Amino acid sequence: MSFSRGVVALVLVGYALAAPAPQVTTSPEKVAARQGVTEPCAQVNSIVDNWNQPSGDTSGNTGKARIPVSLAKTCLDSVPLNVFNAQKYLDYYLPYLNLQSTLAYLKDPPKGWTLDAVDLLGGVKQISKNIKTGYYKSEYDFEADVYFLIMVLPRDFHFSVPLPLMDVFTVELGLPPLVSVSIDGKSIPQVYVVSDLYKLHNSSSGLPYKPSPIQTINGEPAADFMLHMALDKEQYHDPDAIYNLAFTEIPLEDKNDKRMGQIYSHGFNVDKTTWTFQNGTTKSKDNYATVVEGFTNIKSGKDVYEKLVLPPSKTTEDDNIASAINAIINPKKQEAATPVQPGDAFPSKIGFPVPVLGDPAGKTAGYYLKAPHDNVAVLDITGFENEEKTDTNQVTIIRKFLKKAKADGKTKIVVDDAKTTQLQHNGGGLVGNGYKTFSAFFPSDTILGAARQRSNPMVNFFSNITTAMDTFKTDIFGKAPVAKDAYSLDNMLDKNTQLFKSPKDWVGPNHIHDDDFTAIERPGKVGKGENGGSKPDLLPEMDIILLQDGTCGSTCALFSQLMKSQGGVRSIAVGGRAKAGPMQGVAGSKGAQVLKHKDIQQLTQACYNSFATLKAKDISFPSPQSIPQEYNISLLDPPIGTPDLTGRFNLKNNYNSTKDDEIPLEFVYEATNCRIYFELSDVFDIAGLWARVADHAWGGKRCVEGSTTNKDGIISGSAYDTVPFSDSAKAGVKIGLNVPTQWV
Repeated sequence: MSFSRGVVALVLVGYALAAPAPQVTTSPEKVAARQGVTEPCAQVNSIVDNWNQPSGDTSGNTGKARIPVSLAKTCLDSVPLNVFNAQKYLDYYLPYLNLQSTLAYLKDPPKGWTLDAVDLLGGVKQISKNIKTGYYKSEYDFEADVYFLIMVLPRDFHFSVPLPLMDVFTVELGLPPLVSVSIDGKSIPQVYVVSDLYKLHNSSSGLPYKPSPIQTINGEPAADFMLHMALDKEQYHDPDAIYNLAFTEIPLEDKNDKRMGQIYSHGFNVDKTTWTFQNGTTKSKDNYATVVEGFTNIKSGKDVYEKLVLPPSKTTEDDNIASAINAIINPKKQEAATPVQPGDAFPSKIGFPVPVLGDPAGKTAGYYLKAPHDNVAVLDITGFENEEKTDTNQVTIIRKFLKKAKADGKTKIVVDDAKTTQLQHNGGGLVGNGYKTFSAFFPSDTILGAARQRSNPMVNFFSNITTAMDTFKTDIFGKAPVAKDAYSLDNMLDKNTQLFKSPKDWVGPNHIHDDDFTAIERPGKVGKGENGGSKPDLLPEMDIILLQDGTCGSTCALFSQLMKSQGGVRSIAVGGRAKAGPMQGVAGSKGAQVLKHKDIQQLTQACYNSFATLKAKDISFPSPQSIPQEYNISLLDPPIGTPDLTGRFNLKNNYNSTKDDEIPLEFVYEATNCRIYFELSDVFDIAGLWARVADHAWGGKRCVEGSTTNKDGIISGSAYDTVPFSDSAKAGVKIGLNVPTQWV
């Protein structure tokens, strides 16, 4: 969402102080639509109802009513708080929070963590206290604090909770689409308006003027403003990655793409954004909110609570449990997706060359560079998601392309695994495909896959029952196979790749970093590479380079870590903040596995359904009544919001070794071997960036100052020969100045 009050609003006062809040500006027709209406949410309803009327001003109409930001914020502030439901909400989601694997390290992060520490359990206690003492004046005050505590400060996109008011409005800043580029590749990047660069790019004779960078936004230096706004939303743990996410994607597939429109400050209630160019020109434009959820017949904040906050319908406990059991016994069949034929054309993307080979779903493509880089192949991966065993399977496509590239005489490979320019901004996907892709490069390597979960009574309950039930042929876990496999000993090995003897051997607990964890587990279904070690590695590790922009995470992070730690492959980062120095390549979640709340609730129900079988076989198991409330998963619907349980949590920490004192990779600072800036040409053509990556990796071209360990500025020769952590890697922007001490 886009606004905040309560405890969180205090930490964002710096944003509001950057420039005085101007008066609300909107068309006279929209003002007239609100005349005589005093309730702010009723005013929003009036604007929505009148938006497309013939008398309305529909210039620039995107199909949704444009609401002054300050009015949307005032509407949210008018939604009343139900103290009972708010406390029930915290109690309901606390057991899921207690499964999050990173709690202890977030509270006390090791050296190398670039952002604020946060005590999540302490924060929940503080919010609970705020509810009881009457601190919160509205439902939005409450939800905003929960959002900031859970969805922002942990910097983990594996971690979320559903909050209904967060989805009522979105905010669009008045800023045009922007990019941060270095004009010559050497100077510090500056912020440019995309349309100015677009005109320059499409001009055959050049422009009579030189595009001017933006110097300030709302009175702040442009780069600082963009970082401020992004830091208050993005779930990434490095400021360079967060900064990249504030801008339009590169290459420019859509000149109207406005990623900054999805980055906004909680507590932001300014109705206009003003920006000044380096040449002195100043422009401004209204910010506006749009309604995501329906506002039909909304006349007050109370209506918003009843229609958008409370669950759509209330069910009794018996009805809910019966429904859950029926869903397990009679699962709905999923409709098969329309198959993509192997001969179908590969997707064509603006700003990209024609692929040599690709996945019709658009997740993977292979390219060849032109002379003088015609010995270089590029494997572009945007996500690890397809697991269908067909000729268009992602891993099959990758293997085919790598085999073809080698047969065609390509001796170097750039692996672009991010989404901004693709292993740039790769948000992850299926873990197995990440492992298999690594094995396509290094088939003889045994995958480490070391992980731990947080240990608590609910974990012990799950492990005992799933392990016991795995000895019987049953479909009782049909709705929760992924969650079941996460706890059954049949699906994991110990650190020495042996089976665990009992649930207690795995559950422990093992007391580490002032918290309880399971023993190290390794994947039970992954051994040596896909070829069983019978084939040599594809290429020497020095002939492969990873291109990243910091936003690689989840399965992408697992793949990248394997390429580095086991394959010895080096990496280059692109973009980042407007300052020299090193940059991390992977700043998305480095967790080994994510689970949805729904997965866990279905697993809980399946475990309950197993009791009769276990009792008949005289097999003992932990009693659910013995599990303390803060760990015990409820089978009821949540007290507020929809019952679909869309939240999720990071189940497993990922490690680089099986040692007891090993730090989870989420909290290990890992700069790439070299950093480069985005250049003007990259905005329109990704091939030039790939060619520069090849020049830096194998041609002796100098990296950004301070981003490599070599004094001459050339990329280092070893995957782990990187610039160590220093305070310069930190954000340098405080967003938690007034967060309670229980939080940070």
